[in-house]
Amino acid sequence: MNLIKNLFSNHLVAKFCTAFLALFILQSPANAQSQMGQDEIVLISIIGILGAIVLMLLLVAFYIVKVMNLIVRDNEATELAAAGLEPTVEEEKVGWWARMIEKFNFANTIEEEEEILLDHNYDGIKELNNHLPPWWTNLFYLTIAFSVVYVLVYHVFNVMPLQEEEYNLAMADAAEQMDLRLASAEEDFVDETTVEFINTSEAMTEGATLYTRNCVVCHGVSGEGSIGPNLTDQYYIHGGDIRDIFTVIKYGVQEKGMIPWQTSLTPSQMQNVASYIYTLEGTNPANAKDPEGQMYTRDESTQEDAVDKETTEEVVIENDQVLEEELDNK
Repeated sequence: MNLIKNLFSNHLVAKFCTAFLALFILQSPANAQSQMGQDEIVLISIIGILGAIVLMLLLVAFYIVKVMNLIVRDNEATELAAAGLEPTVEEEKVGWWARMIEKFNFANTIEEEEEILLDHNYDGIKELNNHLPPWWTNLFYLTIAFSVVYVLVYHVFNVMPLQEEEYNLAMADAAEQMDLRLASAEEDFVDETTVEFINTSEAMTEGATLYTRNCVVCHGVSGEGSIGPNLTDQYYIHGGDIRDIFTVIKYGVQEKGMIPWQTSLTPSQMQNVASYIYTLEGTNPANAKDPEGQMYTRDESTQEDAVDKETTEEVVIENDQVLEEELDNK
């Protein structure tokens, strides 16, 4: 019983509360809502958790040492009592924590209560004329100072925006970011139902580059066909419309060994590759593979939109040069 009393003496409970408060402060950045990036929040969370672990270990070590000291003192007192000796009474040392608590509270002792006892009483209940503790008055003065700084910063010099203004700024920024995202999505929102033939030099160049990088192995440099079918004749296994070509590129043909490219290419890139392949029909390259599938006749309007053979041949020649350069580099 004496051991338990000694363990909770000397304001150990207050010390534990302070340690727990420090733990809460370390953990709070990880839970706070912030405009920082996800990586910064994760880093602060890790630092807070590690700090909390170190603090808890120090707290446990402190209590272990305290308990060991109390056990040793209790055993010494027991041995002295068994020997019939009076234990030496040491003057209890007042720790820094106790001194700080006393200074912050500035409370009157029990012996001094008669001096501050008021004359009146209520049903036998008497009242002491205690003064406010210094921690309370200092905190009150701190709030007054904070209010002065707050008024100067937010209402006089307008250094920081008020809550409503800050909200409006945040909403405006969010709207701007949303517009950028939507604009980017509209530019790149292409699927098998909205894909169109793009007859621009930029689209043809990118399509030829992507074709050289990814499609030459199976379909040949000029689309003449190799492992895969010939892309220059009018015969198609899965359809010769721009939507059909885009669909095959996007989803692939698993049974034929063609992988889906939707995980490797963006929708606009697949559209450019499909547009480039679309122009290969009728180029008649050398060593063309025999036709496969069914003959497909394109609409006249689509034929008018397609590039002429000379332009297509120029792109194919440029494509061949790019492939030769890549092979030379290897």
